[in-house]
Amino acid sequence: TNDFAAVVYRIKLLGFNAIRVQFRFSDLNMDLPSGSEPEFFPCLLDSDEYIGIAQTMDPQLIEGLGSKWSLESIKPYLPKYKGMPHPPPETGNPACDSTPWTASFLQNYTGGQGATLNLTMCNWYLPQGPGVPALYRFLWQLQYLISQGFYVLLDFSSTREREVNVENPQLLAQNWGNLWRILTDIPAYKDYMAGRIFPDLVNEPSRWGCQWQDTCHGVNGTRVCAPILQTFGLAAAAIWKADPNVPIFINGLGQDNSTKWDQCGNYYPDAPYSTITPHISW
Repeated sequence: TNDFAAVVYRIKLLGFNAIRVQFRFSDLNMDLPSGSEPEFFPCLLDSDEYIGIAQTMDPQLIEGLGSKWSLESIKPYLPKYKGMPHPPPETGNPACDSTPWTASFLQNYTGGQGATLNLTMCNWYLPQGPGVPALYRFLWQLQYLISQGFYVLLDFSSTREREVNVENPQLLAQNWGNLWRILTDIPAYKDYMAGRIFPDLVNEPSRWGCQWQDTCHGVNGTRVCAPILQTFGLAAAAIWKADPNVPIFINGLGQDNSTKWDQCGNYYPDAPYSTITPHISW
């Protein structure tokens, strides 16, 4: 399924309790794209049992379990879906509420079970449409993930050749500070979000040749990465102005084996440790 809430349900069924959400600050400053194919579209309404077994479990595991236990005996142990309602609730508009949510199979169709096909609208609840800021969608999704029991790691992850946020520590600090202030302004932050959402300041900064205490310059002399200790420190301080209790996650250096920035150095004292756990918490 392409329904966001159903995908989150499947992740939960697999036993995960934390999600890393990668993003770029530049994307949050844009409006959502208004393409010809909307993300709000008719789709099949699958049962909890079908999602939990057929769409989530490994087919070989299903086959193995089927030889010992009936699938009917497994169904009661599947966590129930507690996400956004499907089909959508009534709007009060008769033209919309009269839409049927079932369709009959054609008489010559032999691939399904039952006499009717259950339908819904995928992603009907997501902020969307022309002029809607991407930030609105982002904040809604973060709150939804937390409401479903997940811890959320916000990971600033850029793949740009030159990344202005690692060239300019003040800019990265401003961006993280603004984002965390927006988060703390959400009414539910203190009671439901604090302690469940964390910042990962820069994903794999070694890709830009970043060093702990030295500036990395390109072959033409331009700065490509400020000293990462300064960058991390300013960003952490900006976040702590909004919430002094939030743990800060940082990446070590040396995970990226690219030789592009060898002129900046390629020895990192923490590399053996960060190979095991590249995300370090302060």
